[in-house]
Amino acid sequence: MQKKIGAICPSLEVHVYGKAKDFKKHVLSSAPDATISLPDVIKPYTVYKTLLEGQREQSQLESYYLVSLGNALSVSELSKKKIGVIDLLGRKAMRAFIRSLLGDVAIKRVGKAEDLLPLLNFNGADALFISDSDLTDLKEVTRLKLKVTRTDIRLGLPVVSYLKQSDRDVISDCVSRFDPVVNSYLRVEKWRKAL
Repeated sequence: MQKKIGAICPSLEVHVYGKAKDFKKHVLSSAPDATISLPDVIKPYTVYKTLLEGQREQSQLESYYLVSLGNALSVSELSKKKIGVIDLLGRKAMRAFIRSLLGDVAIKRVGKAEDLLPLLNFNGADALFISDSDLTDLKEVTRLKLKVTRTDIRLGLPVVSYLKQSDRDVISDCVSRFDPVVNSYLRVEKWRKAL
């Protein structure tokens, strides 16, 4: 994806990170001019301002689900349970974030959605906390009989953030040229100016 976005936006230097710690290290060490990330990932870096918000189905928010085997679980039943999550923030920050949403739970972090299924299958987690788009992907690759409970939790889709006011137009122009393949990878249908 790094090469694809770089080809669409040749005037910008593009880096793609799959791990929270790599993203954090790069943002802290070299302060990129722009980022594309989930809102809760960029939120701690207050020098960045949101320029564009990703949209899907006319919303900037995505529903989250609890996925389990055996019995379906609700948020009210999660106390002391082990919850599998995709690590977006690093160990301590992710634990605090998930506890703010789900209460007193233990978390098992993985790097990508496909690594969540073994947690369920081999009793490493009682349930998964997962986005709508990741749930769709998981359902396509498993024969496990997943019990899915929609929560009331909706979190932001990716946002484009900028560091310097002078870069806003270049960044907006770049993102406006994203094709459906890039947008689909980023889990959005289109972008709109942040309010």
